[in-house]
Amino acid sequence: MCGRLAIIELPQGEYGFYSWHGSISNLPVGSGLSKRFKVIAGKAVYLGNLHIPFRHEWTTGKTLLPDRDLTCNVKIADMRERDLPLVYQKNPKITADKVIIKVLQ
Repeated sequence: MCGRLAIIELPQGEYGFYSWHGSISNLPVGSGLSKRFKVIAGKAVYLGNLHIPFRHEWTTGKTLLPDRDLTCNVKIADMRERDLPLVYQKNPKITADKVIIKVLQ
């Protein structure tokens, strides 16, 4: 398993995740996802740790069918004790007093 830290700078406003798309072995895979959040000027928002596990199911003919055989469920966890020290290390402009915790539910 590998992970990535994402720090994305956005203008103040309301935002949402509605879907995501990726690929496994050049086959498209995606999921619906409806999560909204707000960005406030001068603040950082911690949305949580997003984990996207994949499960493969092979058909009897050993052909992988993306519409039917690739499934995933996005899991969101509050991992701020692990994640935020790394955020502070990677971007010194972000300090604890500027972080709003809004783990997506």
